[in-house]
Amino acid sequence: MAQATLENVSALKDITGLANCTACLTRDCPMAGAANYPVQRCNSYRQANCYFCNQANCALNGSLESPVMACEQFVPLMA
Repeated sequence: MAQATLENVSALKDITGLANCTACLTRDCPMAGAANYPVQRCNSYRQANCYFCNQANCALNGSLESPVMACEQFVPLMA
């Protein structure tokens, strides 16, 4: 008979969290890259933008309409 192991899972992190427009990679936001920004929280804040990623072995690499907001394997094109 198969056995299962149960493990408590913590709540999902708030990916949007506090916005940091200087580090944001959202392409269509006028505040992206701005040092002086009034934003506290942002639904479009992106730490990863597949269009600007140099991770060639990822299926979403170069995708303009990627659903990814944050990615541990994100490598900027200029890196």
